[in-house]
Amino acid sequence: KWVFLSGFSAGVALLVRLKNIAMLPAFGIWLLWEVWLSHRRDLKKNLAAATAWFAPILASLLIIAVYNYLRFGSALDRGDESKHLASRLFQTPLYVGLYGFLVSPGKSIVLYAPILVPAVYGWRFFSRKCTLIAEVLGLVVISNLLFYSKFLVWYGGGVWGPRFMVQVLPFLMIGLAALIDHGLRPGGWVVVGAIAALSLVIQVTSVLVSYIPYVALMARTS
Repeated sequence: KWVFLSGFSAGVALLVRLKNIAMLPAFGIWLLWEVWLSHRRDLKKNLAAATAWFAPILASLLIIAVYNYLRFGSALDRGDESKHLASRLFQTPLYVGLYGFLVSPGKSIVLYAPILVPAVYGWRFFSRKCTLIAEVLGLVVISNLLFYSKFLVWYGGGVWGPRFMVQVLPFLMIGLAALIDHGLRPGGWVVVGAIAALSLVIQVTSVLVSYIPYVALMARTS
């Protein structure tokens, strides 16, 4: 039942946003790896577990295909301009997206959420206690990063921050919990607290400051 609930949640993620498919291979690989390790014990049970996870995902893809067909006459037509851009959707040089998401002054995920610095540091403690889970979640983050680094509009359009990286923030923040669980000295609490406060200010500012003038500047400059 838990495997089914996981697959159902993944299916809902696809219904909400089809591009979330970039985050699913890591979980699928994890499940198949567990099934392969234990196949000698109960093949039928393991096949049932794999089916329970993949079936809701396939059902969601089918719903999307039917929805597209009923509205636009094609299972692959979502009604936007993507069908005209399909041939170049992933033609951005990989280094451009990686630079943008990691260190650029406009879209760096670290500048958008500085609290990720101690969180990433805390992954070393998370990995020691939960090695396999850390590897799987790390693969989720990396696959998402590589997927969108090649994306035509990797920067997410006229918005503050790296829009396409928001969905991996919860996975990365697990490292902060591991760091706190490991223990911090008084000086460490001061540093983490200051970074957390800075991150909060950045988030509040992004809500209070309109991005429309920023979009206009982007539109009229090369």
